[in-house]
Amino acid sequence: MNWLKGCSLSVCALMLIVGCANNPSHSGSFGSSKAKKVKKIEDGFNKFEQAYYNKDFKSAHEISQNLIETDKHQHDALLWKLQSGVNAFEMNDYKQSITNLEDVNTSFDNKFKDGTTVGGKVLASTVGNEKNIPYKGNVYEWVLANYYLALDYAFLNDIDKARVFFNQTAERQRRAKDYFAKEIAQEQEDIKKQEKEAKSKSKGKKEVSAQFLGSLNNLTNKYKSLELMKGYENFSNPLVNYVSGIFYLLNNDKDKAEGYLKEAFAISHAKVVGEDLAGVNKARNVKTTWVIVEDGEQPLLEEVADKDLYFAMPYLKDEGNGTDFKQKYSLNGKDLEVLSNFNEVIKAEFNHKLPSITARAVSAAVTKNLLSRGVEEAGKVTEAASGSAAGQMASMGLKMFGKAMKMVNAHTTQADTRSSSVFPNKIYAAKLKASELGVLNADGMKLLDLNPTKCEKTDAQNGKICSNTNNIVFIRTLKTGTSVSILNLK
Repeated sequence: MNWLKGCSLSVCALMLIVGCANNPSHSGSFGSSKAKKVKKIEDGFNKFEQAYYNKDFKSAHEISQNLIETDKHQHDALLWKLQSGVNAFEMNDYKQSITNLEDVNTSFDNKFKDGTTVGGKVLASTVGNEKNIPYKGNVYEWVLANYYLALDYAFLNDIDKARVFFNQTAERQRRAKDYFAKEIAQEQEDIKKQEKEAKSKSKGKKEVSAQFLGSLNNLTNKYKSLELMKGYENFSNPLVNYVSGIFYLLNNDKDKAEGYLKEAFAISHAKVVGEDLAGVNKARNVKTTWVIVEDGEQPLLEEVADKDLYFAMPYLKDEGNGTDFKQKYSLNGKDLEVLSNFNEVIKAEFNHKLPSITARAVSAAVTKNLLSRGVEEAGKVTEAASGSAAGQMASMGLKMFGKAMKMVNAHTTQADTRSSSVFPNKIYAAKLKASELGVLNADGMKLLDLNPTKCEKTDAQNGKICSNTNNIVFIRTLKTGTSVSILNLK
């Protein structure tokens, strides 16, 4: 029984796991329930996306809440609370939006403040896949959770709370670069440790073949950093900066207004932003209506995989271009300018993460290959060295285990493609006098009439464009219809 002494703890444990997985009395219900769970999540994502973009916000709410409530281990609860919070905002249910997004914001604060999202990713990608760890999220989602919270409170006339979250939104954006630097340094250290352990577990047998590494290199060379528009390298979203700037401008904080508007203009170069920036220190005698059009669907992730190489990684669909629902907007015959290419914000973050994503995928592929080869070699050595029946049985067991390990490795080679889907792809901006009638066209067809009325009682939730107040009209264009939210600010 000397072969037992050569079996590492991790290999023996994995043998037991594989043995159980291949036992008909145990694996049937477990495999079936796990497959059903994965399918339920995928179906839930597709159903939510379909409901949301067809303006069925009530169904989208029910789907997301059901997924939150049935997620016993809270693997995806953070993602679904984010989705549900934004969906509630579109329903004008600002209190429900706050309930979900404050949970999201707290979770993101804990995960991002010290670069703690790294933990578990390297190990998960090696022994299984990153879908097995709770959703960590993206910095752009962290920023937008704060942004929507600020808007929620503004719509509820809680200007002090709105100010707090607008401040936090900007602070989160500024911390993004430092956060990514910490995350990448930590991941590189974790990857080196994992590779060292893999070599140790392979018992000093043959290294991975040159052909295997060549195939991996050919695959990873196809998926390089995405082309990025100038100005988006620092993860700054002009939408967030511009709306924050307007908010502070109308609340008589000219210094902050100027700072935010400068940041927005530096990236977007939109004339409407430049006009507001130039007018920060001028007297405001005319009430204004700003129009913010949020179009399309943000870029989503897809899996790039080669199961024979045990390689899988996420990559942005269509080179991160996202989906535009309309190509051109105009207000009273004048074309709207692009305020924010939100797909570029997502691409900037993805590009920053891509080296680590690729390194984890390669490390996992190499580790799984080394472990599989280590078991194969152990089986051959045991067979050659032993003439006893027990030795022959041990050799046969190791060979069977090697085959089972290959199956397990191939099955667990999956990319984590989870991400939000509720955010727009492109944002347009314009403004007009609050007393002025407006007609918004999309691709040459009338989309919306903007009819102001004099409001006797100004209320941030009245749903009217008031000729006697300042207004921000948020228009979310969907596959079916539009969602309109009107914020009245004195």
